[in-house]
Amino acid sequence: MPSPTVDISVQRTARQIKIGARLARGFGVCRKLRWSCEGDGKSPGVRATYCVALTRVIMHSSVRELCSDLFDRVGRGEHLILYGPRGSGKSTLVSQLHARFAKANTPCGLAQYTSCLDDITRTMESAYPEVNIQGVARRTARARLWNAADRRGCVLLLDHLTKVSTAMVGFCRRLRGGIAGVLFVIDVDVERERQRMRARRLALSVRMPPVSTRQLRMLLRSRCAEHYLSLELDMERQILRAAQGRPGWVIQCMTLMPHSRYWHDGRLYPTLLCTDTEITLRQGHLRLLAPNAHSTSADVAESELHR
Repeated sequence: MPSPTVDISVQRTARQIKIGARLARGFGVCRKLRWSCEGDGKSPGVRATYCVALTRVIMHSSVRELCSDLFDRVGRGEHLILYGPRGSGKSTLVSQLHARFAKANTPCGLAQYTSCLDDITRTMESAYPEVNIQGVARRTARARLWNAADRRGCVLLLDHLTKVSTAMVGFCRRLRGGIAGVLFVIDVDVERERQRMRARRLALSVRMPPVSTRQLRMLLRSRCAEHYLSLELDMERQILRAAQGRPGWVIQCMTLMPHSRYWHDGRLYPTLLCTDTEITLRQGHLRLLAPNAHSTSADVAESELHR
């Protein structure tokens, strides 16, 4: 997919143009930058034209398009970051990619959680089970796995990346150049997490596209039919509004909905349900709701604070 370009014409001197080009490349704003000026290059009225290639973030309109693009790019040995909010379907997409690479007979390793260099090493071990690394040091094991990847390229799918150490960055840089394609999957819910992801500067970023409201409505109604539940139109709209294009959020919501604490006199409390769904996605388990089946998430959270 060709990178979009934006032409920006500004009044700058030749020296300012050169400094701007260096800063743009240094901060990762663009990968391609061409400039030209007319005049003697000394007066402030020099007309400069910047041609900026916006290649730091790749946008896709559908999940199917994203899956095909990631399959091609990572299969060629590129390093990419797939980011998006929790429950947006990133893990499901990574599982589909893993199945496609296995069907294509491409060495591929999948890590459910990634927080250290040993997680990446174990992922490469699953991609090359024929490499004998039993009883050797981890550095020797990584050297043998790197040699195997140099002979035959592999793909590493690193899901739920939480920590990035200097050793991880250095080892992943050694895998560049077509040795191994790497897909980092990061949960980004707030702007602070997005800024933290940008500061790592691991690779090119790919945003997980949201699912359309029509598809979410079909998913919600099908799950309600499985549990023999019926929702009023305004409650359905409130749940879909809180989902924000995340199918995993809807699935988790339907897992909690049959519990009696969200119903009173046959009527659903969607606000409490949406709050507990968001807490469950952030915590990863139903631990906050487990102590008392009739207590709300706010009551249990308060008891956790006093503990």
